[in-house]
Parts: sequence; C-alpha cells; structure tokens
Amino acid sequence: MSMSTAPVESLVSLPQIRGTVFQVMTLLRCALSELDPPSNGAKLFIDRAASILLEEIGQPLSGVRLVSEPVIARQSGLLAWQARRVLDYVEDHLSETIRVADLSCLVRLTESHFSRAFRKRFGAAPHNYVVSRRIRRSVRLLLEGELSLSEIALACGFSDQAHFSNTFRRLMGITPAAWRRSRQ
Repeated sequence: MSMSTAPVESLVSLPQIRGTVFQVMTLLRCALSELDPPSNGAKLFIDRAASILLEEIGQPLSGVRLVSEPVIARQSGLLAWQARRVLDYVEDHLSETIRVADLSCLVRLTESHFSRAFRKRFGAAPHNYVVSRRIRRSVRLLLEGELSLSEIALACGFSDQAHFSNTFRRLMGITPAAWRRSRQ
C-alpha cells in the first residue's frame, strides 16, 4: 500500500486568520506612530503592507483547510468571539479593577479554564496581559504630556503613582518620569 504524497493542509479558521490580520494591522499602526518624524517612504511601505493584508482577507485561501470553531477552541484556547469580547472589555475598563472572575464570566468559562485558554491564545496570563495594556496606555498618555504621573496612574488602573512607577520600571527598565523626560 503506498502512502499519499499530497501536501498536509494547515488547520486554520477564517476567524483565526482575521484575528492574525487584525494583530498585524495593529502592529503596523503602532510602528507608524513610533516613527519620529514620520518618513514618507516608511509610511508608504506600512500603508502598502496594510493594503495587502486587507486584500488577502477577502480572497480565498488556497492550500488551507478551514475548520470549525470548536476545533480551534481546543487548539487555541478561546473562540474568536470570546477573545474579541475579552479584549474589548479590557480596553474599555483599563482604568478600573479587572478581575479574572469578571473576564471568565464574559465568556462563560470557569476561572481556571479561562486562564488556561487565555494563556494558550495570547501567550500570557490574563493579569500580565492587562498590566501590559495599562503600560501601553500610560506610554501614550506620557507622550501627550498633559496629565501628571498620578493622573496617568489612575487613568490606567493603577492604585497609586508608586504602584504605577514600580510596574513601569519593572517592564520598561526606566521610571515613567525619566521616560517622559527622554522623549521631550
């Protein structure tokens, strides 16, 4: 009996592909905002890459077999709608306390199952992800330069300025005040 020599197809769902494209688009937008001053050439390359990604979503994918969401849930942790609901909730409530219990209720999972599924999907524990989003928001607010460090700490969901400064220094390697001075 001979073995088939047909290529093995990847198991990829359309929501997973769209999620990946969304993540890449977000990275491209972040890269564009980091250019100081924005270079016309770099802006054109980033815009072209974004256009290619958006065009690719609408075209059929050859060599890729689409699978159902339950199969993806077992492989990637959270279904696309669950991931989207959790990420939207986190973004909308960064200035508030966000508990794993709240997030797991959003997607109808137990806390332990949610934590495992979240880590599998995003590569980080829910708490670590929330902290990284808070730091990213704080960076944007620091660049705007309109708020004091204590106001930024509260706007980003930290209990006080000291907690914000310690977390920022641990993740960024520099205090928020020093980081702000270095960017002015």
